[in-house]
Amino acid sequence: MLSIVEFQLETIAAEAGSARELLAVMDKMKDLMGSLWPLLNFENTNSPVLRQIHRIYNLSALISHRLNRASPDVTLQNIMLEALQESRFATIRSTVQNRSAMQFANVPDSLVETDRLLREKLQFIRAKGAQGDAEYWKELEFEHIESWRDFQRSMKERYPKWYKLRYQERETSLTDIQNQLHGSALLGFCYLDSVSIAVVVNENSFASFEMDTRGISEEIQTYRNLIESQASPDELAEPGYHLFKKLVAPYFSELSANVMIMPDGPLNYINFESIPSELPVSGNWSDWNWLLKTHEIIAVNELPTSDERSSTASNTLVFAPGFSNETKAAYAALVPQNAAVDTLYQRWVRTPWSERFAEELSGRGQSFIGLEAHKQNFREYASTAGL
Repeated sequence: MLSIVEFQLETIAAEAGSARELLAVMDKMKDLMGSLWPLLNFENTNSPVLRQIHRIYNLSALISHRLNRASPDVTLQNIMLEALQESRFATIRSTVQNRSAMQFANVPDSLVETDRLLREKLQFIRAKGAQGDAEYWKELEFEHIESWRDFQRSMKERYPKWYKLRYQERETSLTDIQNQLHGSALLGFCYLDSVSIAVVVNENSFASFEMDTRGISEEIQTYRNLIESQASPDELAEPGYHLFKKLVAPYFSELSANVMIMPDGPLNYINFESIPSELPVSGNWSDWNWLLKTHEIIAVNELPTSDERSSTASNTLVFAPGFSNETKAAYAALVPQNAAVDTLYQRWVRTPWSERFAEELSGRGQSFIGLEAHKQNFREYASTAGL
């Protein structure tokens, strides 16, 4: 079914189809995913099914952008926003393994075990059906899926927090999002290898841009390698400004000083605040126009909507690893001799401002900084945090 939806979208893109055709296909996709999410058992970000879901949503963003450019329509704009949200959630759902999601939502161990057994039985039935006597095993699979759906329905009623994290598609509305921006801008990306769509939403405006992103993955990796090796600003200037021209310049004038950003694909690996908006001419790098000097950029995983928890919640939970050289050295010293050091952690870009921000928020709840900002503390306190 996913392949059919993908083919229909590719046909609409190739033949410059209508908004009505696009809407019909995405309505079908919405119904399909409502049934598929609980049955998909991929729990890794390299799943071909996950890549296909990403491509479908990002294709819908490309088509709706082109149709909206020809004839602006809020329905098309909402499709772009939905693509941003659902593409991002696909990654989150596959990254947060089901067992971890259930335990995070305080689901009892007995039900976690029931979930595991049901999944294993379904996999066993499908494997047997592939070996022979397909009709018998297909009937058994149908009966088991009904049992599985009954279990899912009961879990949805008893543990809505877990269900929302794993499966529930959120409604997206341009008006609702704009009402929550409060002077900020939302910047979201849909990445499709050779082309990407950037969506910029302000309180009173919506704009989308199509960008040529051929080769951008390699360019971003080169830039990250320079940052991780703590290269001098002189070495960062030209490749950084090139990324600005390719990824930010088309819509730079649309951005307010505060930006919420939802990257996609390889764009997740670029520190937007570290690129300059002009090619430096001065030898004094402190005079260069880094985006950090003019914009506050915050990465977000979901669109701002009215049903989010209030940012004034008193039980705020803050994690700021900081990734300072001192913290990395302390971490390495704690690793047992027979265990491997996490090289990704060791190479992560330093963010000293995040530690200062966490300290400022410590009076509103709990702040874990440096080595204390680890997974065990997150699992212990996250389920009861207001924000």
